[in-house]
Amino acid sequence: MCSVYEDVELLDWLRWADEHGSGFLRAIAEASMSADLPHYLLLRPVLLELKREWPKPARDSMCGRHRLSRRLFAGRNLGDLHEMG
Repeated sequence: MCSVYEDVELLDWLRWADEHGSGFLRAIAEASMSADLPHYLLLRPVLLELKREWPKPARDSMCGRHRLSRRLFAGRNLGDLHEMG
């Protein structure tokens, strides 16, 4: 492997984490994707553990953040949302 972009086991998950993960996952994904190879190889075991703990959801499921917001705002109308924010 010459770069993160050749890591078939993690690249798709890193892209997902960079776009949809929590602030921490986004930061670690961004750092990983900009790291040189020796630093990426240091991060790789941690990335594999993070991927195991926070797997990329299936395409047909909603991300946790979206599920939470739907629960928080269930039953509220747009006027309620406008007053909140």
